[in-house]
Amino acid sequence: MGGVFPIMPSAAVISSDRLQALRQAVLEQFEPHILERGLVYELTGRILDLSVDGGVVSAHVEGTSVYRVALDLDFFGISTCTCPYGSGFCKHLAAVAFRVLREFGADRPEEWGIFQETVARLAALRPKNDYRVPAWTAAADHVAGCAQDAGLAAWRAFYDRTFRECRRRLDSGVMAIRETFASLDKASDAWDEPWRSWFGFWTVVWAMENVESLLSDSWLGSWAFIRREWESLSEKRLVDRVRSLPAKEEPFASFCREAAVHLAEKAGTPRPGQRVAFHPGWFSLLAWLWRKVDGEGAGGWTADPDVYARTRHSAWVQALFLVMDGRDDEAWEKVRPYAIHGTVGPGVLIAETLVARREPERAAFWLERLAESIEAMDEGDWRDYLAAWRRLCGEDGDAAGTERFLQVLRSFLPRSLPHYAEALSAAGRYREWADLLMAAGFVFNLHDSSRLSVIEKKDPEALLPLFHQTVEYWIGQRNRTAYREAVRALKRLGRLYHKLGRDEEWRRFCGWLADRYGRLRAFQEELKRGKIVP
Repeated sequence: MGGVFPIMPSAAVISSDRLQALRQAVLEQFEPHILERGLVYELTGRILDLSVDGGVVSAHVEGTSVYRVALDLDFFGISTCTCPYGSGFCKHLAAVAFRVLREFGADRPEEWGIFQETVARLAALRPKNDYRVPAWTAAADHVAGCAQDAGLAAWRAFYDRTFRECRRRLDSGVMAIRETFASLDKASDAWDEPWRSWFGFWTVVWAMENVESLLSDSWLGSWAFIRREWESLSEKRLVDRVRSLPAKEEPFASFCREAAVHLAEKAGTPRPGQRVAFHPGWFSLLAWLWRKVDGEGAGGWTADPDVYARTRHSAWVQALFLVMDGRDDEAWEKVRPYAIHGTVGPGVLIAETLVARREPERAAFWLERLAESIEAMDEGDWRDYLAAWRRLCGEDGDAAGTERFLQVLRSFLPRSLPHYAEALSAAGRYREWADLLMAAGFVFNLHDSSRLSVIEKKDPEALLPLFHQTVEYWIGQRNRTAYREAVRALKRLGRLYHKLGRDEEWRRFCGWLADRYGRLRAFQEELKRGKIVP
């Protein structure tokens, strides 16, 4: 999962010819006052996201409302904006054009001669937290000088002050977080472990609070892509920057407890109208912290009244703490009423955490219990649930774990049919796989034979009945195109018989097939053209 925000499409490339044509169009197509307003919008962080697909640049721009802009780089005249402006091209389109020239062409529109007076007035218009202001270097140098000596209190004060300043606008806020991460990484690169890892962990926690605050706005709440991009960035940072979080000795034991209290409160505080408190991002971070701490560092969290008090609104967060103490049965009984009605995401996350901690038996316990909720799972939860089982089988690697997974899938046929077939194939149980597909009336897609090649090498005889079924299906369609597909299947089937040393049986079958469908003239012609019969 890459952590690249839409506002910085660094992976895309726009040719110099297109950029030159865009610059010319900007100067020719816009009225001067529109250009001025567009530049102000671009410099003050009104562009919320930007992406490039071929010759079209798409963006959202914050004005009186949030408008969608589609800028065509090849035919500028058909570019559009959803704003109500009806007298030519609007300031939102101009702002996007300026951003494209800046990001992809290293252009600086504010230095164009026509904007000298505009730039002179921008000091009062530019927000203090504009991401282009290089204010992070000094702050990073300050925290680098005091954090190791002053500990968590100094870090928290720095984060609270820094990220609070980022909240005016989504664009500049998210970009400020990226700039802050980059500066802090440079400041802490020379630190010894585990200070460096703890510092990296807290940067994610406080930045996550900032993003949550931004996404809580009513008009931003539905912007799922921003949340996904943030989760990708934070997950990547945790992997890259946090190597170990020791929790046995001070001051790290205090750090760990304070982190648990903070995350438990975030994950276990209900929102208005929410029946069950469960914030996936915070719950995931709490589970990740438990996975990462060394030894039994988390063992005393549930006994801490302060920690437990923060979870009183959330059965799932309480269950996670019980799992940390090894009390899986008690944890399951606490959340079973929610799970059977479809709230299974946190249970899957608990199982994945146990897999990561190399506790396969406990992970299997949770996945088997969650099977009670399969009928209530939506497609997203169902995919996550199956992925957790696959990770468990991959980590465990023994026949017992695989058999438990297959038993769950067998219990929920036909919904689980494609996944059950895939699991049987992955386990090397090709005869059972073939029997299942025969019963389901399966027909091979001969244009995608990668999996068939693997099975053909390991157990070619298992494929025979399925190829016979495929041949009969195409013949039954009664058209020449289908007959050609039948001949393709017959050629593949003939190679299997030859590989098994059953050439005489294959010749008898071809003769029988030609006699049985002797009245289908088109089929007979395709058999001869394919050299199945003389």
